[in-house]
Amino acid sequence: MDFSPALLATFVAFVVGAGSSMYLWTAEIFGRRAGLVAAAAYVTAPYLLYNVYHRGALAEVLAMALMPAILWAITRLARTGSPQFFALTALLYAALPLGHNITWLIFTPVVVLYAALQATRNTKYILRVALSFLLGLGLSAFFWVPAILELTRSRSSKFFCPGL
Repeated sequence: MDFSPALLATFVAFVVGAGSSMYLWTAEIFGRRAGLVAAAAYVTAPYLLYNVYHRGALAEVLAMALMPAILWAITRLARTGSPQFFALTALLYAALPLGHNITWLIFTPVVVLYAALQATRNTKYILRVALSFLLGLGLSAFFWVPAILELTRSRSSKFFCPGL
């Protein structure tokens, strides 16, 4: 497959993934009809369409597909405590900084607050929800730890060498 059709297919897959994950998350909480409405609204949201058609921001479209998927996995983990949703939550959360790190930084407080709200409904699984985030951070540490170390190194070198 040539580059252009492959890129188009990737955009289509991410938009379908965004709609599917929004459906799963909303249907889990509010029911199937609400899930369909939310999925339709999400894939036709102006910001998502702007990212696809104008900016061509593939990484951000991936992040927009991962966000509701993470929230769905948290909901399922908090309700069932199943090991498969533990692993899924960790993998999805680890994929977010690899896909789009700015979205990861902005979305993490939302995820933590949502996870805390979900875990308080079923206090048996608070530890599993917290550990899944720590595992996700650990899985993506090869990406964000060197970035933080480089940031601190570059700031200290500017202190000692003002011309840099």
